Amino acid sequence: MRRKFRLREERRIREILRRGRGVGDSSLLIKSLPNEVGFNRFCFIVGKSVGKAVVRNRIRRLLREIARELPLKKGYDFVVMAREEAAGRDYGDLKEVFRELAKKGGFLEEA
Repeated sequence: MRRKFRLREERRIREILRRGRGVGDSSLLIKSLPNEVGFNRFCFIVGKSVGKAVVRNRIRRLLREIARELPLKKGYDFVVMAREEAAGRDYGDLKEVFRELAKKGGFLEEA
């Protein structure tokens, strides 16, 4: 994921976690707020409870690829948090969970 699509500012991440609209299930939590830049920015949080570094980095890579592929509405900042159950899922499962949560939250672009 290119640098301009990454959300790194701690103040903005805390604001999204506090005020953002969120949807979640047992493996993922997605929170978002509209931004002023006109394109989507993402922050992926995978805590130590998910697994060791190799597992956490794998989940982070999968989530980045899924976010890149899905047709999400433009102009939002997203914080995606992986929960412990995410470690047991493969790419297809995670993509389906992400798609369902984005649809439920109204973040998915209408076809």
